Amino acid sequence: MGGKEAIRGFLYQGFATILESLTQEFWDRIYVEYPSNDDKVDIALEVNGSITKSIQVKSSINLFKKSDVAKWIKELTNDTKADEYEVVLIGSCDKSANDFVNSIVKYKSGIEDKKSEEALKGFDKSILDNHNISIKNLPIEEATLLGIVRDSLHRYISYKGYMLDFEALNLLSQSALSTQMLLGTKGSSQTKHEFDSKIFQWLELTSGGLKSKKLLARHNLLFYEQEQKILSNSLDGIYMDKYYYYKKFMVNLKKECIDLIDKISNIKLNPVERQKPMQTSNLFGIKSISDFFTTFAETKDSEKEEIINQVKSYFDIDLNGEYFFVGNLMEEKKLGVLGNYSYKYEGTETEKAKNELLNDFKYKLLQYEVILIFIEKIKKYFALPIVIQNVGDVQDENITIKLFIDKSIKVFRGDDYLKDDYLPIYLKMIDDEDNFIESIFKFKSDSKVKAGNSNSNFKHITNQGEIQINDFCNELDMYIAKPQYEDANYNVIELDVQNIRPSESKFVNKLVLLHSLNKDFEIKYKIISNKSNGSNEGILKISYQA
Repeated sequence: MGGKEAIRGFLYQGFATILESLTQEFWDRIYVEYPSNDDKVDIALEVNGSITKSIQVKSSINLFKKSDVAKWIKELTNDTKADEYEVVLIGSCDKSANDFVNSIVKYKSGIEDKKSEEALKGFDKSILDNHNISIKNLPIEEATLLGIVRDSLHRYISYKGYMLDFEALNLLSQSALSTQMLLGTKGSSQTKHEFDSKIFQWLELTSGGLKSKKLLARHNLLFYEQEQKILSNSLDGIYMDKYYYYKKFMVNLKKECIDLIDKISNIKLNPVERQKPMQTSNLFGIKSISDFFTTFAETKDSEKEEIINQVKSYFDIDLNGEYFFVGNLMEEKKLGVLGNYSYKYEGTETEKAKNELLNDFKYKLLQYEVILIFIEKIKKYFALPIVIQNVGDVQDENITIKLFIDKSIKVFRGDDYLKDDYLPIYLKMIDDEDNFIESIFKFKSDSKVKAGNSNSNFKHITNQGEIQINDFCNELDMYIAKPQYEDANYNVIELDVQNIRPSESKFVNKLVLLHSLNKDFEIKYKIISNKSNGSNEGILKISYQA
């Protein structure tokens, strides 16, 4: 064997040592170039002073032949007594050698055919009857061998309860092959404990410090169907008008409207002849200006008709004119600053109470109508409530979630909402205590999933007392995720979660709205954080629903 071949054989012998030692459990001492009778044993594993496995490693850039393999089996079994024998072939076999190796497997399993009988012709089958023999054939390409070493190291490190990222594993595998760091002296041996300690010390020194799996956070990204409290990585697309919080908000608003209808209907006022308010004049016979702003508090006929039709359409309730009757209640309208009006009422307490309830009802009914109009423009978007779940053993912090949305999928963002004549009403409703945008889009914690970072309260930017239209888009963007940048074929949404404890599930802070264009689709994701192992990646699946 020439110098190059000797080095290659030694290198692969080192590889076989690593592979064998890391994947075999039943040994307490390992030998490299075991001092046997004929020096045919390259690697030996020992248990309680007896050789449990004897290994010979052969490598060649030429094709292995049947006669070579048969010869090495005989030499190995004759050299030393062992419970198991293995010939490791690093390189390629010709057809005869392949057939021979396959036939040994068939013979050991008790299944023989004409092809296997022919392949074993001339070979002493008693060797197979009396010895436990296996043949392992590995590729000669160092890149492939490197991958096998890397996988073996990964299994070993994981078994010990530690983790390394891919780059570190790759460098360590290259080092293990190129330096043959384990054993190099003929006949030398180490106990399993010594061998294990040496590998571990070497890994600690060369990796820059192993990370315990117990000190790592691991995450999943899931959809949350809050109505059924189901977490899953797949979801039947839920249109915005079927989204949990929208439906819940509208059910509550409908109930409030119906409750007001019942309260108002239960207030009975007897019709009486209305007396016109007395008009006052000054010395010149001119009526007081207050006379022009004092009228009966009553709903206009056109407004009555509109409300009656809406109530029938929305709630299937029939109203009549008596519903709006507030007796002789007088309404005084006073002009205030900046063109605003204030109202003062004169009448019985019952009349005032019914009128106040009617005004509350009209506003609630307006809310109901306007929110239906609002949702109409985005109801074809899928609402995707996404949750991050910590399935590791430690608390994690500064988590960044990247969602990769194919560019064929439409992503909704606040400024996509088409401006219309209702925007001033939207803004007025947002500015009230009952912010319908927050009610529909903001996630609330339940027994299974917690809310993520809290959104800041809505604050209007005012200009001489007027609310800016852009505030509406900004309000939407507080609760609805939008892409931050493009990456190849994807729009990328980034979401941040400040911290998450072990076994905790958290909403990712913003709802994702996507329009599928009538097809199933997937969202690729990547999770990066302080204490996770590099990054977690995965796929969320959405099924299109017609």
